Amino acid sequence: MREIALRIQSRMRWLNLSATQLSNACSIAAGQLELDERPGLRRDRIAKILMNCQPHPGSSAASRISQEEMLVLAHALKVSAEWLSVQTENDEPIVWNVLAQPERATHVVHLLGEYEERAGETSVWSEYPLCFFTTEEFMVAFHRSHFGEMVTGGVTRDRRELVEFFNRTGRVRRKRVLRPDRPFTCTGLIYETELQRVRAGEGVHRSIPKLIRKAALAHMARVLADPNLKLSLVIVNDEKVRRAKAAWQDYETVGVMGELFSIWNYHSGIIGWSENPRYVKPQRDLIDEMKKHALFRDPAETIGYLRELAASI
Repeated sequence: MREIALRIQSRMRWLNLSATQLSNACSIAAGQLELDERPGLRRDRIAKILMNCQPHPGSSAASRISQEEMLVLAHALKVSAEWLSVQTENDEPIVWNVLAQPERATHVVHLLGEYEERAGETSVWSEYPLCFFTTEEFMVAFHRSHFGEMVTGGVTRDRRELVEFFNRTGRVRRKRVLRPDRPFTCTGLIYETELQRVRAGEGVHRSIPKLIRKAALAHMARVLADPNLKLSLVIVNDEKVRRAKAAWQDYETVGVMGELFSIWNYHSGIIGWSENPRYVKPQRDLIDEMKKHALFRDPAETIGYLRELAASI
């Protein structure tokens, strides 16, 4: 209960909500959700839940929160019910189907922001260039090309929804990560062969116009050269990280935020995450192993390599 109450309190502060305002938001949320029973989350009930934030909450503090209350609170606070209910000890990861639950975009953004700020760092391996390293034009063209080829039961609408979901999430991520004043460092990891495919217009990049690919590589060099952005890119030697490649053959991205959190998405677009150290630590260990096999140790060499790639298009 203490951790749940702390998460509610933290989110209230983020949204600048008083207990009365949260109660009003819960009344609206309860009407929007399809629930067998609509919980009454009045101000006094919220106050009793928040008493658990104290080291010694007292006998009048709420001792439990019903499932219906958790769903309503999560909806009102614009977070996932899984996060609000605390999943640190959950042996199974949380998995979301993007096509079935497109509203989860806001939840993904919240989770990334929550743990990046708490950990003070984020490291993300991606099979393809991350959206905040490239231009928005490249991001949009890539999503259109990538998900346009995906098998989604033959439903064109599903592919469009995937493109829209990842474009929407990508724009928020770009705005957040490219802020000079953000409170965390950010490291991206990518295989060297993938950058060569971007340069050559091969694989999923073949339908992306040459000028967009060229501009994207040049942009990567520019953002890495800006010390205020606290961005770094590890270009990984594919041949030296076979264990990681085998472990992540079904994934497109894997991100870790310190020792606290890991999040990933599969080739299908489905997203998974976990707070359980039994998930977070192995994924962090693999990312740390990949960092040891960087082709370039000096950031200036990485920037020079990207500029050479751009110039060769």
